[in-house]
Amino acid sequence: MRAIVRPVAMFALGCLLLLGVWDLVRPSPAFACSCAELPNVEEQLKYKTAIFTGKVKSITLPTEGPLYSSADPVKVVFDVDTVWKGDLGEETVVYTAQSSASCGYEGFVENQSYIVFAYDSDSQLETGLCEGTGPVSAVGDPDLEALGKGYPPNPDIAPIENTAETPEPSTDIKSVEDTKEKANTSAANNMPLTSMLIWLGVILGVTLIVIGIIKIVRARRS
Repeated sequence: MRAIVRPVAMFALGCLLLLGVWDLVRPSPAFACSCAELPNVEEQLKYKTAIFTGKVKSITLPTEGPLYSSADPVKVVFDVDTVWKGDLGEETVVYTAQSSASCGYEGFVENQSYIVFAYDSDSQLETGLCEGTGPVSAVGDPDLEALGKGYPPNPDIAPIENTAETPEPSTDIKSVEDTKEKANTSAANNMPLTSMLIWLGVILGVTLIVIGIIKIVRARRS
């Protein structure tokens, strides 16, 4: 009787272990970003690294891979019009998470103008849903008065150039919403491969457990 009970217990323990592994690797549900009250203009001028208005020149997707994250950065290049804070060139790059689930700003559309409130993160400018960034048309007169008189971008700062590490903007990407849709499609295309690898691992683990049980039973019978 013990020769049967112990292998069965080991099998059950192995199944529980595999379920625990699956719980760790399975995709997690996305949670919506929650913003506190937006800071006023005076606070923005004090704490932000850069404040400017500009027209979106190009939007570039994050590098595609087998795993998708709502926090993957989207690169947005601006033709800068007016600056209130920061030493910015006529072309300036700002990054944002590709999904509002990670507090990314999804409202950027090519050839549209925005006021951007950006902060420094690892020596690059970033903005998001909770920073006050939005269309220029939505900026009220009190905020413009609080910002004061701006200044033009610095023409001596070289324009942005694409390098081997920075891919050319996708010609079919016109807005950050497009990047999220394309990323979701890519993630969906990669999901079958990821799921297959996970299930192959589960099957392999169960097979090894069964083989181990068979060996134990045979050893006890001999």
